[in-house]
Amino acid sequence: ISRKLSAAMADRYLIGGEIEIPAQAPVPEGLKKKLDRNKKLLAEKEAAVAAKAKEKRAQRFALKMRTNAYEKEYKAAETKLIELRRQARREGSFFMEPDAKLMFVIRITGINKLAPKPKKILQLLRLRQLHNGVFVKVSRPMQQMLVNVNPYVTFGYPTLRSVRELIYKRGCGKVNKQR
Repeated sequence: ISRKLSAAMADRYLIGGEIEIPAQAPVPEGLKKKLDRNKKLLAEKEAAVAAKAKEKRAQRFALKMRTNAYEKEYKAAETKLIELRRQARREGSFFMEPDAKLMFVIRITGINKLAPKPKKILQLLRLRQLHNGVFVKVSRPMQQMLVNVNPYVTFGYPTLRSVRELIYKRGCGKVNKQR
């Protein structure tokens, strides 16, 4: 029976090593089959481990390139904003800051004496406990919801740096509905 090794589990399997047999000694048929099978499995394992390592290197490289692209994009946006502010100051006019796209909302009250409508909105925002926080997109409906739950939450517009610090220190994100 030949077992196929998946690339994900390839490096976890231990395959029996070579057995030294004297030159003229008779070898049982079962042992011959076992040695052949182990040799074949070892070759499959080495190929799977090499493929896994190659795939991991490619993923790391893609991640690095994507990170560099994001950094460049953020830097370009920041320098553009600085230039627009300077231009407005030179011309003696005002610079209208762009609207934020992201909002961070934190629940600041408990569950006692809460009306049904704010309670439901807090559930929709995934703010079921005191001191829970969520990132939400800024939109008209979201702002209406926040008006209704204003006494129970506090919110603001985070910078890239504060988002990074929050995620690294306390955050858990969901990707494909998995934590």
